[in-house]
Amino acid sequence: MQQQDYTWLIIKELSGDITPDEATALKAWMSLSPENARTAEDIRRSWNAADHWQPQVNIDLDRDFEKITARINEPELTVVKRPNAFSTRQLLKVAASLALLLLAVWGMKSYQIFKQNVIQVAVQQEDKRRIDLPDGSRVWLRKGAEIAYNANLSTSNTREIALIGEAYFEVAHNPEKPFRITLNNGGHVEVLGTEFNVQAIPGQDEWSVLVQSGKVRFDPQPGQRGLILQKGQRGVFSHKTAKSALLQPTTMNELAWQRDGLSFVSTPLAAVIQDMEKYYGCKIRLDNQAVTNCPYTAPLVNQRVETAIQTLAASFDLQMTRNEEGVFVLKGGVCKE
Repeated sequence: MQQQDYTWLIIKELSGDITPDEATALKAWMSLSPENARTAEDIRRSWNAADHWQPQVNIDLDRDFEKITARINEPELTVVKRPNAFSTRQLLKVAASLALLLLAVWGMKSYQIFKQNVIQVAVQQEDKRRIDLPDGSRVWLRKGAEIAYNANLSTSNTREIALIGEAYFEVAHNPEKPFRITLNNGGHVEVLGTEFNVQAIPGQDEWSVLVQSGKVRFDPQPGQRGLILQKGQRGVFSHKTAKSALLQPTTMNELAWQRDGLSFVSTPLAAVIQDMEKYYGCKIRLDNQAVTNCPYTAPLVNQRVETAIQTLAASFDLQMTRNEEGVFVLKGGVCKE
């Protein structure tokens, strides 16, 4: 898609006429690549150079578009010199305004093409939603997440996705067309074919990528090389320190929202409790510190919080109560082989 396909949205933003949906579409397009962001900035500079001057005329778009095109295609132009007719600043205003007029005509004619080719999906009400992409990849968007992608994703030379929020990806393998996810700060994640989770929530200090299978490159900041992540590894970037860290998580339960449940394999009891608290949004207190490293193995799919904690307690002979603050208290217990 060419630059002119997005021009009209930029002009509407500058003139204050852009709608919230159009602003979201424009932001998503600008996030797809640094080139798109630079294009928008160039148009904004031209607008400012013209001091927002606009001719007060009624425009016949088809007629004027044909005239402008004909002028551009003329083999020669006769230049008549008129010394001191205009100041340099006036010439700049006229040139910038004419450029904006041409861009606006192109933008008006192709605005519908833009709307048809760029697809935006935002999840506001559901806990998650699965999206099947044109290239065969699948994406699960968590509540509050948004993505934007081109409808011709399967035929373009590159597979570009813009993401805000958290999403789980199953990427269709295609070594000739790397799959690239652009984050709203300009950073990106790039893969050939794999399964992984991206957590890039605006306003949250830490962004992360957790790899279920395959290999992923996580470049959290534009223009800087980041981390190469393998299966079972988690890359974390802190906005406060501007540093990245490679971690080996005890469990893969950061994916519990996508799997609809927790899963443990010989997981220390302390880590089990930590994952339960995060997933269920509850508080659990373990009084007997002697059992914190006891291994626990169990799938906990679609269980209520009380049932999940009761199952855990029974495995180690723990006594479960709930205090006035709503905290689940586990007492006693022994490790079992």
